[in-house]
Amino acid sequence: HSVLVEANPDLLADLRKARPNARLVHAAICADDSPSVTLHCANHHELSSLDRQFVETWHEGQVGIARDVQVPAMRMASLLANYVPVDKQVLFLSIDIEGLDLTLIEDTDFSRFRPTMVMLEPSEHFHPGEGARMIQAMLARGYCQFGESDVNLLFVDATILARLTAPALSNLEAAAMPDMNKRYPATSVPLPLPALSADIQGPTLNSSVHNPLREW
Repeated sequence: HSVLVEANPDLLADLRKARPNARLVHAAICADDSPSVTLHCANHHELSSLDRQFVETWHEGQVGIARDVQVPAMRMASLLANYVPVDKQVLFLSIDIEGLDLTLIEDTDFSRFRPTMVMLEPSEHFHPGEGARMIQAMLARGYCQFGESDVNLLFVDATILARLTAPALSNLEAAAMPDMNKRYPATSVPLPLPALSADIQGPTLNSSVHNPLREW
């Protein structure tokens, strides 16, 4: 139940073979209404981009551009409106377009389309400080960061996260009470959530994965 978007026509046949259950869309997602755009295909496919300079400057030009090709283009709103059924919710949105991820986030209407989780790739080597700008942009749209890898940032809808972690937080509060408070609940004092340090909040999130987004 996935929609896979790929701009590079050279990869479409392999993607159809490797992802037979995905709906494959040949297009570049951009932030304007251009019907087509130029894709700069790098000698290493994973570095192809709509930003020519991104490819040309990667590792001081060690990869380089193999060719330029005109490809169909659409905005994020058109992609989501045309390819996500009205009775479905997007669970996971992964954006990886080499240097332009933040541009797409700023062009996406998160009040209309609200993925549960969003993964972005900040191109710090090309746009210094982009990771921090992504975090601020997602916070402004009601998402909080809850994970990262060497190259990606992972965000979750803050309202979903609150619902997922509430039972685990309650368990932590109970565990923090002395035995006397457990035996005599009337004397117990709730532990305020701000008192939970970051190293407690991490296991709290992990403890919620027993029932991962069942409603979605």
